[in-house]
Amino acid sequence: MLSRFSLTIGPASTVKYINDTHPDQKLLYFKSEDNPGRYLLLDVFDTHHVFASDLRFKTYYDNGRGTHAWDCPFFEFRYVTINKDEQIIFSSLLKRWENEENRPAGLKRTIVGFKRKRTFEYLMINAWESEEAFLAWNRDPENKMNQFTFSGGPGAFIKKYHQISKHDVQLETDATLTEDKFKQIHEEQKQEEEAWNKSWDKGWSDWATTEEDFEE
Repeated sequence: MLSRFSLTIGPASTVKYINDTHPDQKLLYFKSEDNPGRYLLLDVFDTHHVFASDLRFKTYYDNGRGTHAWDCPFFEFRYVTINKDEQIIFSSLLKRWENEENRPAGLKRTIVGFKRKRTFEYLMINAWESEEAFLAWNRDPENKMNQFTFSGGPGAFIKKYHQISKHDVQLETDATLTEDKFKQIHEEQKQEEEAWNKSWDKGWSDWATTEEDFEE
C-alpha cells in the first residue's frame, strides 16, 4: 500500500525547474483539462519528496495494492471535507471498491489521502480509463460519492487532468517558455520603442521651440 504521496501545481516554469533540479526523480505528469497552461506533478514513489509545496498527504485508502495502475489517461482529483459521522459512510463506500466488480465502470484505481485528521479534508485521486467514464459516473444520480462536499460548498472540489509523459511535458514546457520569452522580448522592444518615441517627440518639441526662439 502506498504510504504517502505529494503533489505540486504550477505553470510550465515550475515543471521545468523541478525537472532541471531533480532530473532523476520519478514523477507522474498531468496537464489540466480546464487550464492547458497548468500542470500537476505527482510523486507516488515513496522516495524523497522534492516539492516545496505543502501538498503532502498520508494515505488513508488505496485499492491498488500490488498493482501499477498509473497508466490511465484521465485522472480526477476530488477534494472533500468529511466529518466524523460522514467518515463511516465514506469508509464503507470505499471498502466496496476493494472489489473491482463494485467500482464504477472505467475506474481503475482510487487513492485517498489526508493532510491532518483534525481538518477532515481528504483528497481522492481516481484513475479512469477515459474522461467519458468519469463524466458518466459523476452525472449518475446513484453516485453516492457526490454527497460529500468541500468546506460546505454545493459539491466536491474537482479538478480534471490528462496524464502525459515526461518527454511530452518537456517538449510542451520548452515550447511554452520559448514563446513566453519571445513575448517578453517583444514587450520589452515595444516599451523601448515607446520610450524612444516619447524621447524623440520631446526632443523635436524642444528643438522646434529653440528654432522659434532663434527666429525671433
